[in-house]
Amino acid sequence: MKIKTLFVPLKNVTRIKHTHTESVHNGQLHRMNVYQAWQNVGMREKVYAKTDLDTVYSEAEDFFMKIEKRLIKDVTSVLPSYVPRKETMAAAGDDYSRIRHDLKMAIRGLFKAYATRNWQWVSTYSVHVNKHYIRHFRAVHGTDVVYYNHDSVACGDVFMEPSERTLFGRRKQK
Repeated sequence: MKIKTLFVPLKNVTRIKHTHTESVHNGQLHRMNVYQAWQNVGMREKVYAKTDLDTVYSEAEDFFMKIEKRLIKDVTSVLPSYVPRKETMAAAGDDYSRIRHDLKMAIRGLFKAYATRNWQWVSTYSVHVNKHYIRHFRAVHGTDVVYYNHDSVACGDVFMEPSERTLFGRRKQK
């Protein structure tokens, strides 16, 4: 069975900027050895406003609700007796809900990375989205599920160096 890759519309994601930066280390440089202190001194991380992050996360949640309905419909077409259970970080659901939860977290990370313009993480989360999406279809329909252009999509079983792939996990054209 061949499937298309999941299209994630990122053009309308709200762009957010960091409010300030904070030191990465916890102020305990005197307790570290010289090498550890040398690695941590001067390092800073960006801090984003909670309201901005909530906006981005709600956009990701709205998008995922559409995808989740489609995935549940796919499972119930194969297994009519399937009753969806909610998977959270604290409570385990069934195998399908675990995959949906992993996909949801990957989409949420992708939306945040795109909103903050962190291109390295956009690339990483794009590969994770491809991997979890095909993992769902393989769990439902069997292991013979592949993407139409499977050799040119980074999805876990096809490894591509970051320099060989585009920002969204496709092989670069030569």
